[in-house]
Amino acid sequence: MRLCFPVAENRGLDSLVFNHFGSAHLFIIADTKKGTISEINNQDLDHQHGARNPVKALNGIGIDAIAVRGIGQGHINGQQCNH
Repeated sequence: MRLCFPVAENRGLDSLVFNHFGSAHLFIIADTKKGTISEINNQDLDHQHGARNPVKALNGIGIDAIAVRGIGQGHINGQQCNH
């Protein structure tokens, strides 16, 4: 299973879940089957001022679940939002 956690900084398993999914600087991906942890940057370098774009950042990664503390209605509905 591949689990995604929005975080402000990568501290591995000690990373704190960020308060809002779309505004997180990074995503930590924990693969429970492989026992690995990887990092994905949530900065969209092709967008103005490197805005956050979690839908683009996580596209094609193969995530089974995302643990969030807060999430906007646009992301709940599956819409791409730019932060």
